[in-house]
Order: sequence, then structure tokens, then C-alpha cells
Amino acid sequence: MNAEPDSSQIEHIINLYKKNEIIKAVEYCINVEKEFPLSIKIKNLLAELHYLQGDYEKAIKIFENLIILDESSDSHFYKLGLAYEKINNASQAFDNYEKAFSLAPEKDIYLDTIFNLLTRININLYSSKLGEVYNKLILKPKIFDIEKLIKNITLLIKSHPNISKIFQGIKNNYNFNLNIEDYQAINSVDILMNTMRLTPIPDLEIELFLTTLRKNLLIKEAYYEVDKDFILEVLISLSYQCFINEYIYNEDDTEKKEVDKLKRNIEESYKEKSEINIYKLILLSCYMPLHVLDWIQDYTPTNKLKDLFKIQVNDYFDELLISKDIKKLKKIKDPLSKEIEDMYKESPYPRWNEILIPPGVTVKKNIENLSLKLDPEDFNYLTNPDILIAGCGTGHQSIQTYSRFKNCKLTAIDLSLTSLSYAKRKSLELGCERIEYLQADILDLDSLDKKFDIVECCGVLHHMSNPETGLKKVKNRLKSEGLMKIALYSKFGWKNIVEAGLHISNLNLSNSNEDIKFFRDYVFKNSKTFSQLLGSNDFYSLSNCRDLLFHVQVHLFTLIEIKELLEKNNLEFLGFEINQALMDAFKKTYPNKEDIYSLSYWNDFELKNKEIFSGMYHFWVKKI
Repeated sequence: MNAEPDSSQIEHIINLYKKNEIIKAVEYCINVEKEFPLSIKIKNLLAELHYLQGDYEKAIKIFENLIILDESSDSHFYKLGLAYEKINNASQAFDNYEKAFSLAPEKDIYLDTIFNLLTRININLYSSKLGEVYNKLILKPKIFDIEKLIKNITLLIKSHPNISKIFQGIKNNYNFNLNIEDYQAINSVDILMNTMRLTPIPDLEIELFLTTLRKNLLIKEAYYEVDKDFILEVLISLSYQCFINEYIYNEDDTEKKEVDKLKRNIEESYKEKSEINIYKLILLSCYMPLHVLDWIQDYTPTNKLKDLFKIQVNDYFDELLISKDIKKLKKIKDPLSKEIEDMYKESPYPRWNEILIPPGVTVKKNIENLSLKLDPEDFNYLTNPDILIAGCGTGHQSIQTYSRFKNCKLTAIDLSLTSLSYAKRKSLELGCERIEYLQADILDLDSLDKKFDIVECCGVLHHMSNPETGLKKVKNRLKSEGLMKIALYSKFGWKNIVEAGLHISNLNLSNSNEDIKFFRDYVFKNSKTFSQLLGSNDFYSLSNCRDLLFHVQVHLFTLIEIKELLEKNNLEFLGFEINQALMDAFKKTYPNKEDIYSLSYWNDFELKNKEIFSGMYHFWVKKI
């Protein structure tokens, strides 16, 4: 007796499936299984058919039996994970996805699926399995958007058994003393060490932890005099974090005196041509960027320091050279525009280290992916889109858009020459050669004698004196059949920011670095009042915090106001660009296919869920 059915029986099941006759396929498959009870192939087909039917419990039972028969099949573990996820058992789904990945790490779909699952669930406690998976994701920032995982990452860091006691000690005593064993423990936590080198960590307790760590390393000179590699590694990761968040951490008077002494000591060593203590140099870089040392370009870093030296020294001087080659559309004359330009002169905004690089697809495919209110077939002709980014900042958006739209050519403008220089350097490093950067005011866009297939203007119009004037200028650069993406602040989503602004006004604070740090300290001391603000990622880096709370001009919108603004300017709303979880929640209340294109329905939905647009409204429009 054969263990497996013949190919015609298998083909019949597959043909029934292709005809969408799932019930008949299941019935036939059950009969074939009776004839061939040992057939792995039939059991697998039956499990998949049950899954397609929505009968996930039956699918789970069969996949679990298949795994008993063959524990080396990554495919069975993966499919079992999919079924568990369908019944909202995230823990079992993760365990099975992780097992599939461990059996076949070369299959990208497994790590992709794990990432997507982890963006939708909350982690409560560290486990070694979770830690390992998160660390793998963190080390691939060009593939995975780590910002979507950052809240869970902070929880994993704080609950890591190697350092949880240190966290508790610091929480109870700001002057907590760290010892050599503590530094060893900190260095052993890969998820912390790697995250520090990647992105600002948006968590009050971790900020207190790192501030205490930095102070201990500064005050206890004996520790960094000791030749210990693990202390060096901790210092380097801490230096990355402080540089990336633009030295937002507070320093007390004792630290300020010690930093001055440390800087003098290093400079004396340089003048005397004696060897500079590498520990001391990195420690200084935890308090200020190394490029402020006027002799630093003459210093040759060790291999250990090369990457850190690049971002703190080489990049800065490269950007100064790049800035000389960036063209200016017109001299910026508008008073508010000049004030905003000055606001970003000191530091590029927003500073970033790594970036998610989406795969490039056609305009047609992007429209399909976004479910816009368009016929994708109408855009078959658009194979080499010409794109304008109006307000590109440091290039994060322009690089992602350039990568997202296959074979595109892109022009990116901004008020800030500092930010543009940063953007161009990053673009060149990442091989984005068809991006032209231009210093320009949106108000002067009529001088740009060119129209574009796609225009993106995100996070900019609400900072203008008259957002509608800005919208008209941007719209004028759009071809008649073109698409435009806009992002604006929500009046409901920004309620806590408005309240924070009242406190800033009452305290009579400016947007200087010192006043920003003062206000952050004020927020920490009144954490219950500002709990929502403390949950904002932007609160944990200097330029982002300035833009969030101290901008010279901000307009807020409701969706009804946006609806009226679009109608007035003959623009049609095509849909939001939002995460799938939010879209799914909306569809439960508004299930009709066309409902997602109704700003009135979205307004009603936001009124019942006022924090859903706490960032910005991101949406697409076209000319009518």
C-alpha cells in the first residue's frame, strides 16, 4: 500500500482550491486522508484548507501533529504560528515563528512575520528568546523600522535580569554608585548596547539610568583609567546615544566642573604631544561632540573609535563642505521663514543615524499598496516619476521616498542649509544619487520653473504663517494628473502639546538648549501631569523636542477643517497613509468599501478615539 496519494488526487484538491471551492476541497481531502492516513502531504493540505476556511483550531491540531512527525520542518512551525495568530494567541504565534526562523534563518519571510507580529503586541517581561529576536531586528535597521518596536525594546531593557537591580537602585537613589561588576553587566545587555548606537531611547527611567551611568563614569576617574574593554564598549555606546539625542541629558554643577577639567586635561595632552587617554576622549564625547575640539581633525583615531569618530567629526566637516555646493533658489525674505531657518542653524533637524530602506516599486504598485481612491491602471505610464519634497529636513523622508518609488528623480527643498547638508551627505552615503537638494522657501516655489508627478509636503504647512498660502504654492508645482501627500498636526492629537505650551509660556521660556532642558526637568518633576508627553518619542532628543514644544509657529487642524481646506482648493482626498491596525479598527465601525475615503467618517472616528492621530494626519490628494 502506497503511503502517498497519486499526483492526480493532489492536483484535484489544488484545482478545487483554485476555483475557490474550499468546502469540496476539504471533503475530498478528508476522504483521501482516510485512504492514506500516513501521508504528510495530505495532512499538510488539509491543515491549510482548514486555515483558509477560518477553522483555525482544526488547522492547529493538524499542524501540531505534523510537527510531532517531523520536528525539522520550518514550514510547519511557521504555518502553526499563522494559525495561532489568527486566534489572537500572540505568545504561541511568536514561539512557532521563532522556531521556524531558527530552523531556516535564510528565509526572510520568517523574520518579517515576527517583526509584524511584534509591532502589534505589548511586551511585559524580558525573556532570552525575545531578547535575541529583538536584537536581530535592531541590527537590521535598513530592513525593519525600529521606531515601531521602540516601546517594547525599552521594556525589555528595563526588565533584563542582568541590570534590573541597577535600574531599581538608581530609581531609589539618584546618587547610586556603580561598580566594575555593574559595568560588566551593562555591557552584557546587547539589546541596550545596540539600541544606544541606533536611536534616541524614549523612556524616562532609561534616561535616568544613562544619566547616572554617565556621571559615575565621569566622577569615578579610576574606572576609566582601568584598561577594561567592557568599560570602553559601554562608553562608546553611551557616546552614540548622547550624540544622537544631541546631548539632551541634564548635567549638575559637579559634572560641569568635572567636564571642564576633563577637557583641559585632554587639550593639555594634545599640546604636550603626549598620548591622549582614549577613555577620557570618549567620555568627553558623552558631553559634547568631538568636532568642537579645534585640533580634532589632526587626531588619528584607533580602529575601535573610527565609526564614532566618523559621526562626531568627519560627518560634521563633510557637511560644511557640502553646504558650499547646495544651490539656493532665492534669498529667503519672509520674516517667519528666516526665523525658522535660524532655529535650525545650530543643529540639523531631525538628526538620525539609520533608516528603513523600502523596496522600490512602481507608482501603480504604491497606489495599490496604499489603497488610494484611484485606478492603479491609470498610472501604468508613470515609470520614471519626477518627485518634489517640499520641506525635506535632514533627508529621512526624501531618501525613503526615493527608495520607495522605482526609477524616480527627486528634488528636495528646505529652509535650513544645515539640515540640507546633512541630508545630502546621508543620500550620497546610501547611493541615492538622483536627489537634488535645494535651499528654498515654499513661498518662493513659483520661481521653480518645473512641475512634478508627485509632491510631498509633510510636517511643514502647519508651521507657516498661512498654511493655505503654502498649500497653493505646493499645489502649483503639481502636474494636473499628479499626486500629492500632505501631513498636518491634529487639534485633538495635540491636546497634550497645547497644554505643555501653556506651561512653557507661563515659565517664560525660550527655545534655547538651556530652556528646553529646564522644561524637561520640570516635566520629569511633574510626571503625572505630563504622562502623555513623556510617551512621545520626540521628547527625548533636543531638536525634536524643540520642534515639538518650542516651534515659533504651529497651526492645528481638525479633519473637518482639512476637508474644507481641500474643497476650497479643488483637491480630492484619496485616503490616509496609516498603520493597518488603525485602518482595521476604523473598518469595524465603517465597513463599507468607500467609507475609508470619507473625512467626515474619519472625523467622527477621531472624536471617539482622540489620540489616534497624535503624530500627524498623513494623507494623499489629487487635483480636481
